[in-house]
Amino acid sequence: MSSSPPETRPATPDDFDAVADVARALEIDLIGRALISAGDIRIWWTSADLATASWLVGGEGRLDAVAWVKFGDAWESFIASRPGHRDLEPFLLELAEQRVREAGGSQLRLDVLARDDVRRELVTARGYEPVRYFYEMRMELNSPPPEPEWPEGIRPAAFVPEDARAFYDAVGESFAEEWGFHPIPFDEWKRLRVDESDTSLYFVARDGDEIAGFARCEERGDDGFVGMLGVRRPWRRRGIGEALLRHAFGEFHGRGKRAAALGVDSANPTGATRLYERVGMQVAGENVVYEKELA
Repeated sequence: MSSSPPETRPATPDDFDAVADVARALEIDLIGRALISAGDIRIWWTSADLATASWLVGGEGRLDAVAWVKFGDAWESFIASRPGHRDLEPFLLELAEQRVREAGGSQLRLDVLARDDVRRELVTARGYEPVRYFYEMRMELNSPPPEPEWPEGIRPAAFVPEDARAFYDAVGESFAEEWGFHPIPFDEWKRLRVDESDTSLYFVARDGDEIAGFARCEERGDDGFVGMLGVRRPWRRRGIGEALLRHAFGEFHGRGKRAAALGVDSANPTGATRLYERVGMQVAGENVVYEKELA
């Protein structure tokens, strides 16, 4: 890096795709596949003040690195840089820490892929410590997966726009106790997750008129990705989550997807990791959340 700080500009909604491209380039370099989508970034940015807490660095008409800070129950920073531009990350992390201090924050969290030695060395040198572990789990779809077995009284259904409010409420109820879960207002969620998204891989498990469980899935390249799977408390421990997963796997296979993937908190209080292993998924990668007390 040159002796003078690189020039930055704040991110705007027009940068979704370019930012996702940077993140994917780094992931492909580190683990051979991309995990983050532009849709993820659109949701994350609902908790960020882009004008004052985001920084893009670029040159020769291409974005080279990005960082932003968002606030939920805790301040969180996201940093990504293209391979060959990792030397920008210390500068961006310093900007993120400075912004949190200015806003009166006392802690900052940052995700680090387990295989990212560069990022891990950076954060540990600056006093960050690991506080949570998340797994990427995968299953190859070389053959048609087993058909789901639905509990008595439960029937699967495709999501329809009229389900939006009930689906949103079911997500909030199912994930209320999840570490780091930050619900966004319904109107914003509906715009991003329903009006501006492909909902053809959203599924619900119904008990009469009630949504007992749900799966919000999407296509990510050659993978079918389970972005969120949940069962409401009164319907848990009846096999609905497993049936929803197998239903989604069948849809993925029918669309020619090579694998099914998802992310899960290793300390998930509902025992989700055991469920995913039971249906044949295996840990393929790990993401570590680091945290630092800011002086």
